Amino acid sequence: MNLDTSNVILNTDVVKIPASENMSWTESEVVEIVNAAVPKLGMHFTEATDFKNLSVSTVSEGQNTKVAYIESEEAYFIVSYGMLTNVSVTAHRWD
Repeated sequence: MNLDTSNVILNTDVVKIPASENMSWTESEVVEIVNAAVPKLGMHFTEATDFKNLSVSTVSEGQNTKVAYIESEEAYFIVSYGMLTNVSVTAHRWD
């Protein structure tokens, strides 16, 4: 089944999350997280390619909480990391 929107939660044992609260995620780090999640999303593709338009925000100052937005040819992704040990990746297929 191919989904239009899907979400997966990964433990930080599966993907590397920048540890420092002062560190902004680089495009390569966000792409690594997205590509770790893509096979688990149940979408129509198994790898995302041609990434662009990365945007990263801190959710709560003083906490290691980040949200990133990035686009690929296949979908756009929202990657979020809270104060626990999980990262959430939501994929939205382009229409």
